[in-house]
Amino acid sequence: MSDDVDSSNSYSEEYSSEKKFETEASNIADIKENSLYKENFVTKCLNHWTIIHQYYQNLKKNARFSQDKTSDYHQEKHQLWNIPNKGEYTTENKNIVNIGSKKHHNIYAIIDPDLLGSLDISKQKAFITALEKGVAKDSNHNGVKILGKYLPELKINKDSRLLAEKIYKNKDGAVLMVFGQEYNHTAVKKEFQLNTIKVIPVSGAAYTQEKDDILKPNIFPEDYFTNTEDYPDDEVECTGEES
Repeated sequence: MSDDVDSSNSYSEEYSSEKKFETEASNIADIKENSLYKENFVTKCLNHWTIIHQYYQNLKKNARFSQDKTSDYHQEKHQLWNIPNKGEYTTENKNIVNIGSKKHHNIYAIIDPDLLGSLDISKQKAFITALEKGVAKDSNHNGVKILGKYLPELKINKDSRLLAEKIYKNKDGAVLMVFGQEYNHTAVKKEFQLNTIKVIPVSGAAYTQEKDDILKPNIFPEDYFTNTEDYPDDEVECTGEES
């Protein structure tokens, strides 16, 4: 009887060990299968994300291409001013900066080349940088300011200012401010009190060229560029005298 019990216990232990082995093997298989599933799932997700990423990259690429193509067909006018005794000014000149607003976008400015050449290097750089900034956001900032309603001033940090006492307007209505006089801060105040701005009509026409326009906030009153005389004939162009 004892032998039977021992035999039974031995069989039971062998059976338990076998079951345990089978269970562990099954678990390992499940784990492997689960790992394979996860691996496949992650791979599919990565592939999916890659496809989505590529899709949006293509969208952006197409958008840029579309924008570029739109720019190719977007033509804007270059402006030309024939200024007496000074010659021809055109916005193809990179020294001419658009300082216009959304409402008055055909407004440009330049530092008179003769005046610029007479300044020391530090002032040249300061005034060029100030002009490229465009309209000053605040009275203390460097850039183009309109004193009162009419007198354009180009301000830098130093006690030096440039004034555009003459403004030229071509037949297309585009305006060019030429900063041609240097003053200190005190002299500017005096000049501002004495100065009456003059808008001088000149000959010159616009011609088309592809160009992006950056519009600045409007700082000009409604009647800023309306008080002009009749335009001169094209024949006089650069040879006539300023009135």
